[in-house]
Amino acid sequence: MTLPLRRRWTSLWLATLLLLGCNQTTPPTAAPHAAVVGVDTFTAFDAWAERYLRTEAAARPALVPEGESLAMTRRVALSALISGDPREALRHEVAFHVRREMPEQVLRHLEQPFSGMGQLSVISALPPEGASEQEEHVERFVTLAGRTYRAFVYGWRLDQPSQENIPLHGVLLDDRMAVSDSPVRVLAPDESVQGLPVRPDTSCAGRNLSAGGGLRVHVGDGVMVLCEQQRLSVLSESLKDKGREQDRSALGVSPLSVWTEGHKRVLLIRVDFSDLAGEPVSATAVQSLIDTSVSNYLKASSYGRTTVGVTVTPVFRMPETAAYYKSDYVTLQRHAREAALAAGWDTAGYELDIVGFKKIYSDWAGLASVGRKGQWVNGEFSFRVIAHELGHNFGLRHANAWSTTNGLSIGDGTNVDYGHPFDTMGSNGTPQYDFNPWFKTLLGWLQTTQVQTVTTSGTYRLYAIEPSGSSTYALQIPRSNDTKSYWVDFRQSVTANRWFMNGVSINWGYPSPQVSHLLDMTPGSPGGRNDSALVIGRTFSDENAGIHVTPVRLGGTQPQSMDVVVNLGRFPDNRSPQVSVSANTTAVALNGAVTFTATAEDPDGDALAYYWDFGDDTFGTNSPSVSRTFGTARDYRVRCTVTDMKGRTASASVLVKVGTPSSFVLSGRVTHGTLPLAGVRVSDGTGTRVTYTDSDGRYALTHVPAGNHTLSASRYGYTLTRGFTVPVAVSGAQEGLDFTATVIPGYTLQGRVTHAGSGLAGVRVSDGTRSAVTNSNGDYSLAGVPDGFYTLTATREGWQFTPSGFTLPLEVQGATVTGKNFTSSGWYVSGTISGATGPATITDGVRTSTSFYSSKQGLWSYSLGPIPPGPWTLTASIPGAVVEPANFTNPVTIGGSTRPVFDFVVSGAVAASPR
Repeated sequence: MTLPLRRRWTSLWLATLLLLGCNQTTPPTAAPHAAVVGVDTFTAFDAWAERYLRTEAAARPALVPEGESLAMTRRVALSALISGDPREALRHEVAFHVRREMPEQVLRHLEQPFSGMGQLSVISALPPEGASEQEEHVERFVTLAGRTYRAFVYGWRLDQPSQENIPLHGVLLDDRMAVSDSPVRVLAPDESVQGLPVRPDTSCAGRNLSAGGGLRVHVGDGVMVLCEQQRLSVLSESLKDKGREQDRSALGVSPLSVWTEGHKRVLLIRVDFSDLAGEPVSATAVQSLIDTSVSNYLKASSYGRTTVGVTVTPVFRMPETAAYYKSDYVTLQRHAREAALAAGWDTAGYELDIVGFKKIYSDWAGLASVGRKGQWVNGEFSFRVIAHELGHNFGLRHANAWSTTNGLSIGDGTNVDYGHPFDTMGSNGTPQYDFNPWFKTLLGWLQTTQVQTVTTSGTYRLYAIEPSGSSTYALQIPRSNDTKSYWVDFRQSVTANRWFMNGVSINWGYPSPQVSHLLDMTPGSPGGRNDSALVIGRTFSDENAGIHVTPVRLGGTQPQSMDVVVNLGRFPDNRSPQVSVSANTTAVALNGAVTFTATAEDPDGDALAYYWDFGDDTFGTNSPSVSRTFGTARDYRVRCTVTDMKGRTASASVLVKVGTPSSFVLSGRVTHGTLPLAGVRVSDGTGTRVTYTDSDGRYALTHVPAGNHTLSASRYGYTLTRGFTVPVAVSGAQEGLDFTATVIPGYTLQGRVTHAGSGLAGVRVSDGTRSAVTNSNGDYSLAGVPDGFYTLTATREGWQFTPSGFTLPLEVQGATVTGKNFTSSGWYVSGTISGATGPATITDGVRTSTSFYSSKQGLWSYSLGPIPPGPWTLTASIPGAVVEPANFTNPVTIGGSTRPVFDFVVSGAVAASPR
């Protein structure tokens, strides 16, 4: 197949990057931005460029006006794409050989490629006090060769903190940069690197590359020649590790513990404006806030490792108005620092600095550079703002939450920015709210001896995260086949929250500094994430990964501790326990006491834990017998769930009538075929009345007032159907409100297979059990895929494919999985066709390419690929001409350190057929 010229040649150095594990050329799952700016804009310019390059030099000027017009339109589209979808913008980058041939009238409208060592600045914001949860606000800037540009990133760079002296490359247009997520750029075959130092690749020891073999890559301020294509991924991951802060010293930056520990001097520069005069905060008030409240908090949270002390400047008048700075807070910081320096306060003598002013921005209270000094306070001088922004300065991102759509604590869902209600980097911030343990570990405040990495089943004692000492403050449970880990902590400072005081909090942590995600152990409850802790007697199970966590008892120590049982494994032969519940009475007066008893056994002899739910947002202890006094007239459904702590549970309940209720009970049963279905969530849609079915499939929704109510039911892995009509008119108790359940047979895996940006048909994609063949657009769909981990493969004879934008194995967990794309991979070959007077068609028997005219060389040139390693026969054809290999003989071996340049020559004309 013959591909558009831009796609073929952009792939010459970009598609190869897919072997780095980066997302450089991955088409997005859906391309809304491309639709907005108009894909036809790029297609039209590509078509013109292809015609231009296939036209000899003398005839090219006539094509220039059309090309300039198309380039101007393309410029507007690409500028929007850089900020909206930088990965897609880079996919449309004009290839090196095309730029080289462009006339000045066209070239001035094209993006400018950049490569080099530069500085990445990441600025993160905190919303004003009282603002509802909102999307995280982050801006990035790149400083390169003394100039600063607005930067847009994707992939792993979305989590990269501010960094100096790191390799960067991408494209620049209108002072906006699309920055590649790969630190390595593969050079085009004939791209000049004159003046750049060439660094040796240690893997090339003993190999002779003097003939021009190997793969040339641009890394920051130098060039490396790699012996093998596989070295790309090794080199790229090594550089990514440095960018992820795993080796700050290798980048000339202080080790993280040096940056986050010790006494930190803070310079607070107060400023005002001609149109907004007066001190933004009194020196005395802010001095006390930082030296006392903030410093004491950091000292306690870091276990004595970190404190801060502030120097407060006089108020400096800025040279521009507040209105001027509303669109440029970076210049405001620069002017404030310059004013302080002129008055004798040099920010270079302080580890941290803050620019403080009266409120002039409406959408944030504070900003900070992530991983380096620099903070802005927009009128709200509070512990909440300054402690939060100092967390950013130290390198932390936001403490977010994970909100699922499947009724579980994990699986398909969305990120909720600032979603942790009890973390300083989340939505709240008072001195009683602490950083989560994963963040503390990143900062070096928790040592490896204070974090228990769980690799075997057992009972672990976890101490409250707040007091100082040398105890175990966190459990880290690595998730198999994944990069995430579960971080379990126990908090005792949130005294008004019974769930946190009697349970553990579970977050997702990651292998590199980025946001954390609080997991809600009671998804869909009326309490939101305030009751997100896993309380004593309940088990959290990750079935795919084989992880089961159960807090079983308070340790009764000083400081307080929690004993947590962790079982690792899938236990395929495990059987569910059995339980029944009784009460010494089912009708009592107000303030009457009732004793409940659970009789349980486990057929496998496993130890059991008990969780009592009293139906009014309160719970009992991990015990087979509990007592409770009820102070409100209503019906209570008291439910006990027993767990074998290995993923199997059983539940039973009893109804207790207290006093004379004015509300009613709605009840029914949920069945799957003829069998009862436990664990089904039933609600009346108000968000305040929720219940679950027991092991016998029965439920009772209590405290329902008179009126119309729409009952709904849901459970992970099933679809639920009502056996009654809604709304239900309630004027008394009702029974028989039954549901039937149908198993969801599995989920769908979808993606696309591309070659040089275009869909490729006839590729078989398989998860090892199911398979599908791509259609003419390159799309595939695997149906009926159960939950689990899968290694996808894409195969077609004569081709090699690499996952694009995802890693293997991939996980299916209760939802359709999209965007699992593959792209062709291998080596590119190139060369010239001497003696040609027009374009030639070059092929390896599977792929084809059409040559273009290079005015710089005065020859017709070509590129073909990517071609899998191995022996191939390359041929070139021109109608009416005989074209033969000039510097090689067939078959040629593709791959390794062989120089991939194969030239052809026109040796004569095709003899006329005899009459």
